[in-house]
Amino acid sequence: MSRFDSLLELIEPLEKGAHGRWISDSDHKGTMDDPIPMPFCSYSEAVHKLADAVYEFVESNPEYELKNYQKLLEDRGLKWSMDSFREADVSIMDAQGILAMLVGLLRAERFSDGVVLEALESGLVLKWLERIRDIVEKR
Repeated sequence: MSRFDSLLELIEPLEKGAHGRWISDSDHKGTMDDPIPMPFCSYSEAVHKLADAVYEFVESNPEYELKNYQKLLEDRGLKWSMDSFREADVSIMDAQGILAMLVGLLRAERFSDGVVLEALESGLVLKWLERIRDIVEKR
């Protein structure tokens, strides 16, 4: 059993299922009395489990120092941005770096709805989780 099991068991559900969808309200008029709420992203159960697993890992493994994810990213020459995450060569990255990107991605969602959905639909998150699996299997 590995400390990464709760993350790795999500690979299959994330491969198979829908990750989420945008919710837009067209029932309201858009007036002061009846404003139109901002669109938002509604995520699948597997995505919620992923977020829970990442945050649980952060709390359960303080030696990974993931609360300092921005510094961990900087130490690897990465910026806290989707472009930087997309361009990162994860094939040479350690588990701490991959996890720092996952934490950074989840934190970015607080500021920009839908970034997690974009990363999932592009295959980025699965690529990261598969890299963690490769690291675990080589131990």
